[in-house]
Amino acid sequence: MIVLLVILTIIAIVGFVVITAIRKGLNPANEYERRTRSILGIVRGVLVGVCIAIFAIAMLAGGIKIIDQTEVGVIKTFGRVDHTISGGLNFVNPISDTVEIMDLRVHVRERFCRRPSLSWWSIPKGNP
Repeated sequence: MIVLLVILTIIAIVGFVVITAIRKGLNPANEYERRTRSILGIVRGVLVGVCIAIFAIAMLAGGIKIIDQTEVGVIKTFGRVDHTISGGLNFVNPISDTVEIMDLRVHVRERFCRRPSLSWWSIPKGNP
């Protein structure tokens, strides 16, 4: 996410500077160049706006975490445990937070004497 932010910032700054340099080189007294200056001003604003929109969409998409009902998510902020999130649709900060999924199902081990090949078998809690 940080890499995307850096790349989009570089694209926006370089595009803004290049378009501004081209725009300043045009003569505002000439009618054609005046219209071109106006269009370049709009393009300059659209370029920055598109970069901001792409970053905002990436932040929203990267922050959505779906947790199963049998799991819990442990939120770590910069590597330190902060809090937990329960099952369902959750939003976390994709820049500073990481999510570790922990399974809450309890496994019961039973010993079968008749079949030595299946000496230990894991049965999730709640299954008959």
